This record gives sequence, structure tokens and C-alpha cells, in this order.
Amino acid sequence: MVDAARREGASWAQIGDALGISRQAVRQAAIRRGVLERERADAKQWHLPLPIKVPRIMWRIGRRSAA
Repeated sequence: MVDAARREGASWAQIGDALGISRQAVRQAAIRRGVLERERADAKQWHLPLPIKVPRIMWRIGRRSAA
């Protein structure tokens, strides 16, 4: 949807206003999506397992430091 709006000439601020988020958030999401799509295309070319989006924070559940 964002790509289509950009092709139609909408600015990042206009897209952000329509989605209810900041223009910076829209731009950053578009960049992340583009990077992931390029990585997947490269992996597919070499028949490698496709990369997945890794969470930024790894939660450690059930591990507490011994006192």
C-alpha cells in the first residue's frame, strides 16, 4: 500500500497521516521491508534457507540469577 502511494506521488508525511503514524515510522518500515526483500531475493538465488525477521529483544523466561 505504501509503495503504491509513493508511486502515485504521496509524500512520507501524507502516508503517515493517513495511517496515523509519523512520517519517520513509515520511512523506516519501508527501508526495513526493502532490506528484507533484497536478502530474501539473494538467498533464493543461491537456494539458501530464506531469512526470517529476528526479534530485536530476546526474552529470557524462567531464568533468574542464583542468589
